Amino acid sequence: MVEFVRMSKDDFDKYLSYITKNYADEKAKAGNWSRENAFELAKQTIHKLLPDGIDTEGHYIYSIYNNSDQIGTLWFKLNEQQDSSKTAFLYDIFIYKGYQGKGYGEQTMKKFEDKAKELKCDRISLHVFAHNNPAISLYKKMRYKITNLVMSKEI
Repeated sequence: MVEFVRMSKDDFDKYLSYITKNYADEKAKAGNWSRENAFELAKQTIHKLLPDGIDTEGHYIYSIYNNSDQIGTLWFKLNEQQDSSKTAFLYDIFIYKGYQGKGYGEQTMKKFEDKAKELKCDRISLHVFAHNNPAISLYKKMRYKITNLVMSKEI
């Protein structure tokens, strides 16, 4: 059974390096940013999202454990909507390579849903890159619906 533990500052420093590089790679792969500028743009974006690092208000950044094994990370933010409802926006879920394909992603998402309910959220939202077929498959399996679809064409 997976558990969430508030990420330590040391782990956060490592996570920040990972998430910056990964976000840059994903944005470049999706064709949103050039490879040359992607890392700097990712760094700027993440700094805007997390100006106080792990202590940024409203953001929850966890290490995911299965028993004593650290198996991944989860980052989300609580957003108050204009109609006073609350949304938990999932910025990142990552199950480490050696643990992928073993059901931990689904367990983590179920645990995340429980956490969002505990925080009185009415909805969970997330963004997934169109080329991330394993994640899309998991979200569809868990009954997430497409609410927006952005398309592009190189000209």
